Amino acid sequence: MSPRSPHRHVSSGAALDAHAELVSRSGSTGARSVRARIAIAALLAVSLVAVVVGSALIVRASHRYHEEARQQAAALLGSLAVPSAMAVAVDSLDRLDGYLEEVVAAGEVTVGLRTIAMLDHRGLLLAHSGSGGLATALGDAGPQAASDDERAFVRRAIDDHAVLWRRYRADDGTPMLQVSMPAVSGLRWGTLVASFDVSRAVEQVRETATLVALGAAGMATLVLALVYLGLARIVLAPIGQLAETARALGEGDLNARAVVETHDELGELAMSFNAMARELQSYTEGLERKVEERTEEVRRQRDELEAVNGQLQDAVKALERMAKIDALTELCNRRHFSESLAEAMDVARAEQTPLSVAILDADHFKQVNDTWGHGVGDQVLQGVARALTAAVRDGDVVARYGGEEFVVLLPGVGGAAAAERGESIREAVEADALRLGGAAGPTRVTVSVGVASFPADAAGLDALLQAADHALYEAKRGGRNRVERYRRA
Repeated sequence: MSPRSPHRHVSSGAALDAHAELVSRSGSTGARSVRARIAIAALLAVSLVAVVVGSALIVRASHRYHEEARQQAAALLGSLAVPSAMAVAVDSLDRLDGYLEEVVAAGEVTVGLRTIAMLDHRGLLLAHSGSGGLATALGDAGPQAASDDERAFVRRAIDDHAVLWRRYRADDGTPMLQVSMPAVSGLRWGTLVASFDVSRAVEQVRETATLVALGAAGMATLVLALVYLGLARIVLAPIGQLAETARALGEGDLNARAVVETHDELGELAMSFNAMARELQSYTEGLERKVEERTEEVRRQRDELEAVNGQLQDAVKALERMAKIDALTELCNRRHFSESLAEAMDVARAEQTPLSVAILDADHFKQVNDTWGHGVGDQVLQGVARALTAAVRDGDVVARYGGEEFVVLLPGVGGAAAAERGESIREAVEADALRLGGAAGPTRVTVSVGVASFPADAAGLDALLQAADHALYEAKRGGRNRVERYRRA
């Protein structure tokens, strides 16, 4: 089956319309949005892993560099502990000052030694070397002159038999390491307290952090690219195929199918999607066939209805004609004549113009029926009707009033003119006598005519008809085949 045009399938169903609208609004922007979201998610995940791993590496490097500084400081003080204890034991403090001075001069370059001091068991300064640090802080006043942290460290150092240390920053912001070690030579003769500049260790940590950050960034970029390419191949390509197929279905191509040649969840989704597309195509085509069949049925019923409507219209027209026309003579019937007379009376009153009525009666009509039968009588009436129709002018109304009586409405005619028109009508009937009754009928047919006018003879409809009827009676009494004009008694 060939693909169908979009216009044909737009009306296939509300669900298809809504899907087509959704697909048209999203388009390729939706695909780019999915790619962007996946890229952002992958970037965040990789960045998080990089930050965690990098932070762990930096913490570990910092711990290692500071541990090395502590070990070097402890080793240096360990080498000084015994000589310093012996110098205090023999009360050779001057010699101890010189010795410490030499140690500071040598250790400043190698391990960053700034100051070193020898304290007795009470924390009093016995000897020192270097500028600033503990020596300046303690002075002659003892540990009371130092800061709270340094005072606490000194108390712990003189009471503890282990190597103690603390990190702090000097007044100039330099990172420092303070280490204490008991000075023992048989007996404990004091405590060595030294301050070391650990800027080199901090710088090594900073350099390590920079290298780790650069490595993490590069690794993250590589992993991100690999992840994105993998997701693009595994996820984005099938999703794009599904989106393109959905767009084609929305535009009316019901033959469109998603081609996803994988055996994972997306492949199963594509199979389900294609099954739904086939069901939609089958349903839509079946619905279209039903619509076409229904359309044809509606068209046939419409044609039948139009035919019935035509017949009804003809019947209505026939009924309307039957309501107005006498079936035998095809003249207006009495009802229609009464309506026409009422309308003409309203016009005459409004325009102040005359109006006349002529009532005619076929003379000796009962003898025609008795002699030749009612069939010939009907032919005579039909002949009189044809003669009357031919004798009146446009605007006049001719009607069968009942039995063998006829009536003629003469708008705008009154007085003697009405009588003259009545005479013309009578003559027309008499002149056509041979044709009126046919070959087997009477050879002579005449009518008697009574004429009355408004407003001269009557002021209303009933009065006008009564006056004309009275004049007809006078015409019959006067010998028939004549015209009588109404005369007041």
